[in-house]
Amino acid sequence: MTVRTVSAAKRVLAMAPLVALLTVRPAHAYIDPGTGSYVLQAVAATVLAGFFVPKTSWSHFCERIARLLHKKTPAGPADGS
Repeated sequence: MTVRTVSAAKRVLAMAPLVALLTVRPAHAYIDPGTGSYVLQAVAATVLAGFFVPKTSWSHFCERIARLLHKKTPAGPADGS
């Protein structure tokens, strides 16, 4: 392919989403209550995971740092001399 052909192809690919958005017609679709509740459940799960994952990751991170900082040193001789 030549440079001119590639440039034209890029222009067409860049314009495709714009044309698709401008030519949208109403779908007159129906979303049943089961689908709506499923979407609501997925959104709620995503929000709750957004709170839970950083909290657990932070506690694991703090535990590892604490373990690194509080490593026990090997004990000396039992008689103290």
